[in-house]
Amino acid sequence: MNITVPPNLLKYITKSKLLNFNKCENFFKLNLLQNQEGNKRKSPILYNLENEKVKELARSLYGNLQILPKFNDVQEAFQQTLLKLEAKQSISHAVLISKDLIASPDLLIVHDDDSLEIIEIVTSINAKKDIEIILSFYLLVALELNLPVKKLTVIKINSNYILDNNFDIQSFFKIVDYTDKIENSSNLVRHTIESIRKVRDGIYDSDELSHKICSNLKSCSFQATCFPNLQDGDLVTLRESSNIINQLYAANIFNISDIPIEEYTEDLTKKQIIQIISNKYQLAQVDKSNILSFLTRIKFPVYYLDFETINPQIPFYNKTKAFQHVPFLYSLHIWRDPNNDELEHFDYIQDSTSDPRHKILENLSQLIQPRGTILCFNDFFEKRCIQESVQFVHEFQDWFETIRGNFLDAAIPFKSLDYYSYKQNGSASLKDILPALTGASHSHLDIQNGHSANLIYLKWIQSFSGNTIPDGKVLEQLREYCKMDTLALYLIHKKLLEIVN
Repeated sequence: MNITVPPNLLKYITKSKLLNFNKCENFFKLNLLQNQEGNKRKSPILYNLENEKVKELARSLYGNLQILPKFNDVQEAFQQTLLKLEAKQSISHAVLISKDLIASPDLLIVHDDDSLEIIEIVTSINAKKDIEIILSFYLLVALELNLPVKKLTVIKINSNYILDNNFDIQSFFKIVDYTDKIENSSNLVRHTIESIRKVRDGIYDSDELSHKICSNLKSCSFQATCFPNLQDGDLVTLRESSNIINQLYAANIFNISDIPIEEYTEDLTKKQIIQIISNKYQLAQVDKSNILSFLTRIKFPVYYLDFETINPQIPFYNKTKAFQHVPFLYSLHIWRDPNNDELEHFDYIQDSTSDPRHKILENLSQLIQPRGTILCFNDFFEKRCIQESVQFVHEFQDWFETIRGNFLDAAIPFKSLDYYSYKQNGSASLKDILPALTGASHSHLDIQNGHSANLIYLKWIQSFSGNTIPDGKVLEQLREYCKMDTLALYLIHKKLLEIVN
């Protein structure tokens, strides 16, 4: 193979740079080229603890696999890859370099006819858009090196796999041939690479940044740099459509309160107009008639219910699917009498690695009776958790059927903007509605959101080792967080009653 290894100082183009540039050119310029640090996101990002475990399982499907160690020098890793390929050895963590391109496929398999198969292991269910781009990039680099690649494969988790006592690795994975599926992405990859080269090798200043509102602006790390005219991201919080936001930004309108409704009547939705009026006059907008209609659907006793769940990639409990949400904790507040403000609270958290579903269903079946209303925020989630649990613990199926029709979504008045306050900043989440409507909040808690709760409990379970029991303080923090969620439902319900009365 006649291959030229590029010098150390060359700025390589990698898979991550390709994907980042394809999503946002500004991010590439600011973060990867200028090494600027963007603002940290306010909420922690949920990452999955099991990615490496899944990849290890996938690697085990292939015998005689050489795992390339991590080298400080990518050129050395490249030379080691070439040596192993010449020895007809299949490799994990191979490193391929062509000019200024570096590809590191998860698996590079050498077949008996000396042809190569590139394999990408996908651990997420949301990576569909990127898979073809990644494989196209790998193939491009391999072909530039004259490597005989004949097959492109993706190994991904079978989301329909159900753990049945013993783990079945063959059923857990789906192996999909992508060889004929990357044609449409090949040109995009080549075009993106050329665009990266032009940006990387050129000289530009901040004026060359794009100032078009993008679909990911709310999670953007560089709002202040890309959109210096936006104050506290105000315009970005306008609900429903980014098209009107672009239109307003182009017209030098940067704050919701400055939007002239009469000039944009045909472009604005009813919800956007409600939001603009609330911001303009710094007052909550209330449709008492619709709120009253919602409240009349709530029958006593009222059960305010919330679950915290884990949804591991590798099923943890028997008869569960990959990624299935399994409740490990519930909080339940009960308001029995509308003439009495007395509130009862119950909860349960699984404090071992045992399956929590039986105990949770047993407790709830004694507490929640067939009459009344079960009020949840986005009730579909809690209902599904119980429904999937009783499919495993059949003895509670009849009880679930008696309460199935009693669920009600507490988010309804806020999704429809029958109540909206400028303090919500365009959000209809429980964490933003609660302080805007009642003044209470989750801010005093160690755990601030459900994603963190999911991750923390999964880490807690995995910390069991032999006779070592993990710190019980974590369980108390989880219970307090879940308790606040159901107390929030009660406080919101009470406040809505005050508004209509």
